[in-house]
Amino acid sequence: MGVDLVRVLAIVAVVVGHVWDEPTVRSVVHPWHVPVFFVLSGYLWRGGRGVREELARRVPTLLVPYVAWLVVILAVVLGVTAARGGPVALGSVRDALLGGAYAGRPFSAFWFVTALLVTVVAYRVLDGAPRAVVWLVAGTGLLAGHVAGDALAAVPLSVGLALPCLVLVAAGAELARLRPRLAGRTVPFVGLGLVGVGAVAVAAGVSAPVDLKQVDLGTPVVSMVVAVTISAGLVLLAEWGTARVGRHTARLVLDLAAAGLMVVLSHALVLWLLGTPHEGRPLDAALALAVPWGVGLLLLRVPIASRVLLGRPVRPAVRPVA
Repeated sequence: MGVDLVRVLAIVAVVVGHVWDEPTVRSVVHPWHVPVFFVLSGYLWRGGRGVREELARRVPTLLVPYVAWLVVILAVVLGVTAARGGPVALGSVRDALLGGAYAGRPFSAFWFVTALLVTVVAYRVLDGAPRAVVWLVAGTGLLAGHVAGDALAAVPLSVGLALPCLVLVAAGAELARLRPRLAGRTVPFVGLGLVGVGAVAVAAGVSAPVDLKQVDLGTPVVSMVVAVTISAGLVLLAEWGTARVGRHTARLVLDLAAAGLMVVLSHALVLWLLGTPHEGRPLDAALALAVPWGVGLLLLRVPIASRVLLGRPVRPAVRPVA
């Protein structure tokens, strides 16, 4: 459940980052809020599957909701634009279909879904290879991101982003290997230490924020190391903390995480409808979180909607909390 808590925290950070587009917020959330999802993919990685099986698992959970929300939001945008008497911006429709770095509000976070899908499938190709080979390929991808970031960002659907993001998945897999060595009272202190080191590096200007959507990887190597460091610290803190919560709190965290993809894909629509300015507004942030998450929690109980819009099976009447 600790991983689910990290997902929830990261989703909140993503929304906050889209509401307030200013340096302070960027320095707080951008170093980790999206990289952590790739680190978690590596942390939860299970070997032994082929590429075909990986696609069979990921397409229903990522690509189906992506396409569904693309259709829904395009329909809303076209309908609202027509109701307001404005012309249909064919360029905006084209950019939405291209996805990736081309798509802005209300499709701000769509790039993440396709980038994650391509990254995990690419990492699956490396599954079974010696760790040295995996890291060589991942390191080469990171180098490509620094040297040719603009070219990678220009690839539709953020497919090119898979190259530098391989290193994040590989780092998450390494964290999973090291995790059994940490136990008991040392866990929260190590977690706090990792987050603290990352925060100091950002505050001191040693590590620039990361903008994966634009394949802006910040300070070469350092920013990605900081992203992994903060992500690892958050995982340790969340696992330690959630082991001490009650059943109802655990259930809430699990459900919020299960409905989280809807928040990722639809919160920017709320901001678009509200006309949220770059300097942001607290009410807009609250609505962009509460409306998608509230609807998502309801959709968890509707089989078809849960599968198509959330990428999840319907929530069972009784679900394990540990």
